[in-house]
Amino acid sequence: MNLFREAVVLFVSAVAPFDTTMASDLVSSAAYEEIAHHAVSVRFRSSCDESASMLETTLSEGAYLIISAADSAYLEYRKSGKSLIHLATGKVKCKQTEQRFSLESQRAMRAIDLALSRGESVNEYNALGITPLHSAALSGNENIVRHLLSRGASRETRTLGSFLVDEGQTPLDLALTIHEMNPALGHSEVIQVLRGEGP
Repeated sequence: MNLFREAVVLFVSAVAPFDTTMASDLVSSAAYEEIAHHAVSVRFRSSCDESASMLETTLSEGAYLIISAADSAYLEYRKSGKSLIHLATGKVKCKQTEQRFSLESQRAMRAIDLALSRGESVNEYNALGITPLHSAALSGNENIVRHLLSRGASRETRTLGSFLVDEGQTPLDLALTIHEMNPALGHSEVIQVLRGEGP
């Protein structure tokens, strides 16, 4: 099934009730990842203004409905070695404004919970040798870090080593490294959470 048809399915499902069987049949594993990105963070946005547009909200909700229903596409996506929980934890867009940061964090957290409900592990390693908590620590999203910890993520997991990160680093190690390189990126809150300090 081509991407154009899948885009039509995404839009139609966003604006009207849809048959979940149709979504499962029409969405391929290749498109599943793209649609999941839309569920977490609508990627065509370039600005981080205070208010989310109706179109953005509609597309995000429609995309989430699809990834919740498209079981066969999800299973094929998993067979490719990818995971929904890792896709959801690396988002950090729009941190400049509290309303948008909170909105995108909420979208990521529901995708994390969907992944966990499908049997993914909160401490699962990806091809880069990092866990979701490592990914969230790198992105600088303290909301996601708190959410993962509340779902049983371990602060003590260590990187396996890859071109991205050296072997043996905890999520706190990664957050400290990023903070030392550029304090303006806003990792101080993540560091506090990983140290068990603050709210």
